Amino acid sequence: MKKKLAVIFGGDSCERDVSVITGLQAIDAIDKNRFEARGFFFSRGRFYTADNLKVEDFCAFEPARFKEVLLHCGAFYEIKGSKIKKFFQPEAALMCAHGGDGENGVLSGYLEMMGVPY
Repeated sequence: MKKKLAVIFGGDSCERDVSVITGLQAIDAIDKNRFEARGFFFSRGRFYTADNLKVEDFCAFEPARFKEVLLHCGAFYEIKGSKIKKFFQPEAALMCAHGGDGENGVLSGYLEMMGVPY
């Protein structure tokens, strides 16, 4: 059985673009036979799905173009109107965020509070 891995990248620092490249390269490099890796971009305290995207998709980040998800109690949930549905429950997260919240402990603290090992 494949382990579920959330690859988290993005942020609001000036190093966001480098973080996007790191995250997307990490997803490409992960052994698909051993892991089900899903990408999650975060910005301004919100998470967005980032599967099957390219670096160019993040050049001018527009939240309306991405599916927003909520991380709560160890799982990501999608929000559709007034309904919430479990989207993905990772067994661990790989943090690929550079600068700002990716390096100052905010993201790791949030993952700890939500019960996601990293």
